[in-house]
Amino acid sequence: MKIRLMIALLMVGHFAFPQTIEGLVIDQIDESPLIGANLKIPYLNLQTVADQEGKFKFDKVPPGTYIMTASFVGFKPLQQKNIWVKNGKVTFVTFELEQSSRELDEVTIQSSSIEQVSSIQITEEKTNRLAGTYFDPARLATTSANATVTNDQNNAISVRGLPPSLNSWRIEGLEIVNPNHLTGAGIFNDQPAGTSGGVNILSAQVLDQSQFLYGHMNSNYTNASAGVFDMKMRNGYSGDHQFTAQASFIGFDLSAEGPLTSKQKASYLVNYRYSFTGLLANMGVDFGGEKIGFQDLSATVNLPLKKGADLKFFTFGGVSFNDFEHKTLEESEIEKDRKDIFYDGKMGAVGAVYDQPIGKKTVFTLKSAYSRSFDERKESFYDDTNLQDSLFNTRFEYEILANRIKLFHHLGNHSLEYGQTVNLYTRKENLLTSYSIRNFFKHEYYSTFLTWNWNIFKNFDLELGSSYNTLRYDRSERTQNKNESWVEPRIKADYKINKISFSIGTGIYNSTLTPGFLTINDNFQRAFNSNYRATSRSFSSIGYNLDRLAFSLEAFNYNYFDQDFKSNGVSFKANYTTPLIYSNVEATLFKAERISKDIYPYDIEQSYSFLLGKKWNYDNSRTLSINTRGIYQGGMYPEASNGFYRNNIETQDRLTPYVRLDLRIQWIRHRPKATTSWSLDIQNVTNRKNEAFEYLDSFTNQKETQYQLGMIPILAYRVEF
Repeated sequence: MKIRLMIALLMVGHFAFPQTIEGLVIDQIDESPLIGANLKIPYLNLQTVADQEGKFKFDKVPPGTYIMTASFVGFKPLQQKNIWVKNGKVTFVTFELEQSSRELDEVTIQSSSIEQVSSIQITEEKTNRLAGTYFDPARLATTSANATVTNDQNNAISVRGLPPSLNSWRIEGLEIVNPNHLTGAGIFNDQPAGTSGGVNILSAQVLDQSQFLYGHMNSNYTNASAGVFDMKMRNGYSGDHQFTAQASFIGFDLSAEGPLTSKQKASYLVNYRYSFTGLLANMGVDFGGEKIGFQDLSATVNLPLKKGADLKFFTFGGVSFNDFEHKTLEESEIEKDRKDIFYDGKMGAVGAVYDQPIGKKTVFTLKSAYSRSFDERKESFYDDTNLQDSLFNTRFEYEILANRIKLFHHLGNHSLEYGQTVNLYTRKENLLTSYSIRNFFKHEYYSTFLTWNWNIFKNFDLELGSSYNTLRYDRSERTQNKNESWVEPRIKADYKINKISFSIGTGIYNSTLTPGFLTINDNFQRAFNSNYRATSRSFSSIGYNLDRLAFSLEAFNYNYFDQDFKSNGVSFKANYTTPLIYSNVEATLFKAERISKDIYPYDIEQSYSFLLGKKWNYDNSRTLSINTRGIYQGGMYPEASNGFYRNNIETQDRLTPYVRLDLRIQWIRHRPKATTSWSLDIQNVTNRKNEAFEYLDSFTNQKETQYQLGMIPILAYRVEF
């Protein structure tokens, strides 16, 4: 479906009246308080220590983004970046320090483990700061040159030339179905994609320290062969109740968080969104002949228990629709104008995570999540006399029940993490046209994994891991597929000297195929090849890191033996950050191919991106923020559309390069009890016509070009209190 309006949430930053940072410093294993731990904010030259409960507090902190460090004798110092201090809200930060056998002055301060060369950190602060992200985790990932845009009508990502359908989504480390609204957005034939959509159901403002991984992953990440969205829902603030409300030309957003009771540390967080386009659709207003809408709800409840145990419940879900009614013969210009297309999508997930320390050296974790999606699309085609000539209806239902049990041990210079994953998959696929097809797939996935980390000497770390995996099929499938088992060994080494770090890693990565990858041929017979076996990945990198200036250079290689995908190349990144200035430049050069095809759609060969932002403070009560974002990508080949391959266009010519400039302007007023703001986000400021794909149109009887989104201005008003 062709989306002319971006479905988005807009956000603001806050400065002026001094705010408070509260937090907790605890042992990573048993969560006991580290009394007397030292906390610093270097940029502000502020320092404090943790009290008898491990708590700390910084008062009179100007709103902005900061780096904080925590240190304690016998533990590895830890640094957290992008700590976002906002007006009207208390910022809460937790430091979980890892035990060390070395003296404090011998240990180099480590960044938060979420930050790696081959990963993109996903935070509320970054989506607020950067242009064209709209609180969408996947759109935030495209700020990196390593995660390229395949069609900006959706949030599909190609990792260094790999098909978007190889990516996967996790919540709290558990695999889930596609968590996106409008899953057919930007897809040829409008069929639902397996990993993308028009907008993500999970807004980044309900996430905590999440990331998009596309390089080395330890053996805990099984059933993953390309990019992994590793999402973690944050806990609500347990100190007092805080609220946010926003209205824009696109939608409405309400959120609340706070303590469940006044005497306990238990907290809640809830966020609800309703699209403005959906409201207008209910009033009979359409956009270019289409009615588009969505709404979603996300919530977490965190219950601290005795002896350091913790129990968290989470849930999220949403519904979306996209309706298009055919035009008259005289009004019709292309094939789609002769069709009625009605899309209905639903997705939901619920789960829980239980953590229990066992002594001072061990943590036991048990987690489970159930997710389900439903996508139905009804299409009718009308002939020259305006009578219904044919229909093409599809309905897809997918379910995943994901379970994991894990133990983590700290043993001096060593740490050991091992456990078991059990996933149950169900897929129902129905087609109704001049004939009917019904497919039912059900299989089980088991993985036993182990990761061993060894700090061999002062600045040298070695990570070894492996997993044993089994895929078992339902009886109805065993006539075509046999049960499979395989091993995935992985290794990674890190060496640091002064400000320079070196890293090298390699391993085997496998995954079951997502629904969006399954091939649709002329008869709509769906090929089911369940597993990528013997997929190797190798990486090596060098980085140079100062307090606010960092550089990195990485070489990479992906080799999918069974499916003959290959991609190799180099990636460069440089960034400079202060509380008032942010800049980032990236370049990725690679060669991607599929050996069985002369041309490979995602082999764009080059990708560049830049981010530049600046903030100005006026009279301690007003802030102006301007951020820009630029993208340049080599052109794709025309016969790709998010995993669906078609042969009705025979050409060796690329589409034109993808070029886009975004702009974000925020004007913020700081008031005694609330912060209000106006913001304007403009995607594709130059209104460039970027080509999406080409196809043979049955109405015009010629090749037609489908274009991506033009200039999209979005104005929003927001209040936090």
